[in-house]
Amino acid sequence: MLKDNIISEMLEQKLEDIFNQMFINEEVKEGSSGTPIAPTSAVRSEDRQKLEYLYNYLKNVVPSDAYVSFQQDRITVSLKPTNPYDDKVVYEGVDTNKLTKYIGSILEYMIDEGMNIKPLPEVKIKRDAENAANFFGRTAYYDPNVKEIVLYVEGRHMKDVCRSFVHEMVHHMQNLEGRLGNIQTANTNEDDHLLEIEKEAYLTGNITFRNWEDKIKNGYEK
Repeated sequence: MLKDNIISEMLEQKLEDIFNQMFINEEVKEGSSGTPIAPTSAVRSEDRQKLEYLYNYLKNVVPSDAYVSFQQDRITVSLKPTNPYDDKVVYEGVDTNKLTKYIGSILEYMIDEGMNIKPLPEVKIKRDAENAANFFGRTAYYDPNVKEIVLYVEGRHMKDVCRSFVHEMVHHMQNLEGRLGNIQTANTNEDDHLLEIEKEAYLTGNITFRNWEDKIKNGYEK
């Protein structure tokens, strides 16, 4: 409680003028489907740049035992776990212990389903505020040369991160089966082979993730 009060008072003193100068209150309307518009589409580019500036500023002024999280249309500050018996590692709202558990469960499911994913790839988690602020930034990628998957976690829901993981696991499977080929571009409009590779990753990846999710939610987890 004391730490919370200290951080709150410090931020209030340092940032009151900055917030008053930098932000304009705007109501976010709902789309015709009834689904709220995504924050990235509601925040203007110049305001997003201001958020990036503020995020970098905050990282330098908050105590070392606090997290500063860039979450598309807002910035949050929270305390790191202080319990010595709590070994959780949290990356911008993502509990990596839980994320590892879910990834392990997905891998077990893929193996049980007979999917060719061994040897398993190395999985790395990456924080990148600049990438998170970019609408066209990466969510994940697979490096076939070193059999490595990199997951970008900042500002993302853990379920969305796992869905990206399964997509990249399909690319890993394609690589093990020698089907990736010599792809020279990341533009699906320029390479028909890349287009087919991505179609398979999206279709197989999403269906695999959905089947795994339904199995877990219906109480069939081992």
